[in-house]
Amino acid sequence: MFRYSLFTGCCIVSLVLVGCSGGSSTDRKPVFKVSGKITMSGGPVANAMVTFSPKQKQPVAIGKTDTNGQFKLTTYDAGDGAAEGEYVVLVSKSTASAPAGPVGHDPSKPHTPPAHQQLTAAQSTEAGLPEKYSQISGSGLLAKVEKGGKNQFEFELKP
Repeated sequence: MFRYSLFTGCCIVSLVLVGCSGGSSTDRKPVFKVSGKITMSGGPVANAMVTFSPKQKQPVAIGKTDTNGQFKLTTYDAGDGAAEGEYVVLVSKSTASAPAGPVGHDPSKPHTPPAHQQLTAAQSTEAGLPEKYSQISGSGLLAKVEKGGKNQFEFELKP
């Protein structure tokens, strides 16, 4: 979880620094509207951070999925899109920590949280995503943003 938070935080700080750098608009690369959808096991992935990590020298673009798994990318201004070029697509999602055992609980003995705190297998899958999708070397998701292109991407993640 720390890795996801750190990664997401770095992306946000990078965008803020780019957006607040005080440079003129001539320093900006042209961007094109980019949207898409993230699904896993046939259903939408909600509240996931989508990062288009550049393979060339274009800036990073990020977005967040809605409840339907749909996203729009931002590079400089909200929803403006991404610069032309090839990207490795990263998808990450923070997960809630498992409930801790009761105070004074002996960690060598198993603890079963109350039923209202237990996650089913389906909920566990929805809560987080496979780690490989948050790593440039393991994501396997690629996108090419083109001037005048449709620039709509759909990615089906494998559990």
